[in-house]
Amino acid sequence: MLVSLQHQSTSLGVPLSVTVYNDIPAHYEVLAGAVATARSHLGARPRVVWAKQVRKATVNESTGQPLQYPPPFGLVDWVDGSTGDGATGGGESKGGSNWTLVQLMPPTKRASLREQLRPHLTWGPVDVLICVSPELDRERACAVVAELLSARLVVGLLHRADMVTRNSPWLQPDNNPAPLLPLTLTPHVAAAANNRLMGMAAVEWGTLVAPYSPTRQQPCASRACLTAGFVIQGTLRSWSAKNGKGLIRNYGAVWADMLKQQQEQGKEQQHQGRGQLVNVTVLGRGSYEDLGVPPKLASRVVFHSDLPYPEFWDVVHRSYALVPAFGNMQYLTSRMSSTILASLTTCVPIIMDPRMRAVYSFFREEHVFLQQPGESEVAAMQRVLALPEQELFEKRRAVCALRHELGQRAAAVIRAALQRAGGGRV
Repeated sequence: MLVSLQHQSTSLGVPLSVTVYNDIPAHYEVLAGAVATARSHLGARPRVVWAKQVRKATVNESTGQPLQYPPPFGLVDWVDGSTGDGATGGGESKGGSNWTLVQLMPPTKRASLREQLRPHLTWGPVDVLICVSPELDRERACAVVAELLSARLVVGLLHRADMVTRNSPWLQPDNNPAPLLPLTLTPHVAAAANNRLMGMAAVEWGTLVAPYSPTRQQPCASRACLTAGFVIQGTLRSWSAKNGKGLIRNYGAVWADMLKQQQEQGKEQQHQGRGQLVNVTVLGRGSYEDLGVPPKLASRVVFHSDLPYPEFWDVVHRSYALVPAFGNMQYLTSRMSSTILASLTTCVPIIMDPRMRAVYSFFREEHVFLQQPGESEVAAMQRVLALPEQELFEKRRAVCALRHELGQRAAAVIRAALQRAGGGRV
């Protein structure tokens, strides 16, 4: 689909009005991507509604006002820069976003969602409302926000295609006060959702990514600063199904191959290049014990849990490559792997096998380290260690360029939907 990217405002020359709504306590990098895309590719200065779900509202005893719950893990510092001091219940950060913090209690007859949200949503109408993960929004808060803000277009950022059905409340036309664009971050999740919906709605895809740039030190530009080795990132979450169970990342297979490599080489055989042993950094949320690292690998595996985003991304930035280490196939069928956003955020390539690259088809060979037939992830890591420095950093520059290309494409999809919704006022 070809869409003109020429226009950066409405027909009256006024920048687009964009609000991003989030009440999902997970995958905050998706929220960050929506904010960054609105700012960098839609030419907007977005407002962000951060709704924290609580069982009972808590107030400041001295002022009687509701306590504020800023986003966790340094999210504002990453999205709006180190001066992002605007997440204080309606303040504007110097990075260009305006954050509104809301305590959201379970709705009751005395405190409906509309009545809880109305005092905070004092602007509008808005051109675009982006709602994060509406398939997880049991209370249909996105529709309430769209009504209160008189949105021209609602973009529903769909994360899990396996939770979409033809009866999903957020997809029903009668429940939406504005035209709806269901949007996934990758083509395969859009295809999976469309297969389940069977023409009931048209799900499109656009990859919304927030970039990371080091602020405390210079960007990594040589092999010498790739001190994190190879990174496996993501929550240490389990899965279970009829045919088995396990962690969503197969750390055990990585440890087994690392032990095999270590046994085959021996310390006396280590040297620069292909013979070098690989080291791995695991970033996630959990405990080191959950990883099951063999004692013989203790010196070669580093684990960090719950790092703030700026520190998290800095570790990835200083690695050779990201390693998917998938423990099941859901990231190739109905969900997007967070490793994809980690790569695009930091411009660090992923080690991919041909099947994964076929699924995440916007990655071309220049953007990834492609595994060879029959090659394990550890063998691919060892091969990457031996690559010339110039080739390592050419890949990173290519991933940065891809991030911009995908951002422009996502903006084009949203603008086209807005034009359809507003009769060509874009």
